[in-house]
Amino acid sequence: MITINLSFYPKEEKEAEFIDFMKNLAEQSKQETGNITYNFAKDLNEEHKYTLIEHWITDSYLQNHRKTNHFAHFTNNIDKLIKKMSLTSFDAVPRQI
Repeated sequence: MITINLSFYPKEEKEAEFIDFMKNLAEQSKQETGNITYNFAKDLNEEHKYTLIEHWITDSYLQNHRKTNHFAHFTNNIDKLIKKMSLTSFDAVPRQI
């Protein structure tokens, strides 16, 4: 399983537009084959921070996601809406605890 954690800090004057933009991306991405989780949420500890957590069955499904029109729209437009972004990605072995 591939896990991707992204943190976003939107431009304050673009925050409402950023939220709609990300909700649209999440709705479309959740429908993709190979997606397990695609959750977008506001951080409870920092006022202008948002988090996106993605889980993909394999890297090939993630690569297919990166070829979609909605992902291209994301990459072409996200910089207009944010001050900064950070990304962490890793392979994970799911385990039931």
